[in-house]
Amino acid sequence: MRYRCSILLLTLLGMILCVGTVRAQEQQEVGGTVTSADDNAPLPGANVSVPGTTTGTATNAQGQYSLQVPSDADSLRFSFVGFRAQTVAIAGRTTIDVALLPQAQQIEELVVVGYGQQEAEKITGSISKIDSAGFNPGTYASPEGMIQGKVAGLQITNSGRPGGDPVVRL
Repeated sequence: MRYRCSILLLTLLGMILCVGTVRAQEQQEVGGTVTSADDNAPLPGANVSVPGTTTGTATNAQGQYSLQVPSDADSLRFSFVGFRAQTVAIAGRTTIDVALLPQAQQIEELVVVGYGQQEAEKITGSISKIDSAGFNPGTYASPEGMIQGKVAGLQITNSGRPGGDPVVRL
């Protein structure tokens, strides 16, 4: 009899613990659209995440998202490159549409040099710039051949061995 009571008590205790665990793992689905506040265009690839967790997703090509959110989450964070990040309260809603504001920012031109990086207007030395239009025409076995002779003082020598590394000196 005592054995039976202890089994019954353990079973009852286990069921109570399972109910608490199931309740803690409840989730709700939240969806919506992320657009630009300027022209109302959808933002494909915008990040949608629950702050403080690793739960998140990205919007599709139409700017739409769908995310399983833990029931204890109270807000969603929306972000996209070139736009201000925005945090919105869930407040029991299942559809949250967001319009992100552009983030106007003047970016200074930086030049990476052999000994660090500097602003373009503060450089005192000589700089050579080559873009794709300035490459040597024709077919080359390596990218070094396309810039050979285009930069003053640049020496490119090959070892002559198949698969050997070139030596580039400036």
